[in-house]
Amino acid sequence: GGVGKTTLLQKINNTFLPGGGRNNEFDYVIWAVASKGLSLKRLQESIFKRLDLKLPDGAESYSQIIFNFLRNRSFLLLLDDLWTGVNLDEVGIPEPRGAAGGIKRKLVLTTRDASVCGRMGASRTMIRIECLGWEDAWRLFEEKVDASIIDSDPTIPPLAMLVAKECDGLPL
Repeated sequence: GGVGKTTLLQKINNTFLPGGGRNNEFDYVIWAVASKGLSLKRLQESIFKRLDLKLPDGAESYSQIIFNFLRNRSFLLLLDDLWTGVNLDEVGIPEPRGAAGGIKRKLVLTTRDASVCGRMGASRTMIRIECLGWEDAWRLFEEKVDASIIDSDPTIPPLAMLVAKECDGLPL
């Protein structure tokens, strides 16, 4: 972990939320963290909260309420930190297949395990995020720390390089 998957997903989230640059493309942007050991019910409760739905106290199932709410709406579902495949039908998510009948439905997920993408049917559109090479990592380090600070004292550059190497291509 730590290569920036969640940060990238946050940027997508903020772009499509009200006030973002492309906030009219979806009726709803649904962010849910699907960390290791997450239960179906907790995932559904997270979706309820994001959709501002009231949790049911009767016999109607969570999945049916979510499905009925979303079936005629455009949505972007962002699942962060997915460790296993999720059955979207069980969650109540209508099939996210592009834009059919003017209703746009998209799923974006982050995972450390490429096989999860395959189980979710996303293997053809998978984007791998890798650690930076040394030159790019050093350039980013200099940019974030400010190269003028690094160059302000001759003892700083070797120490700064040690810190950057210790990060091993991950963002600081």
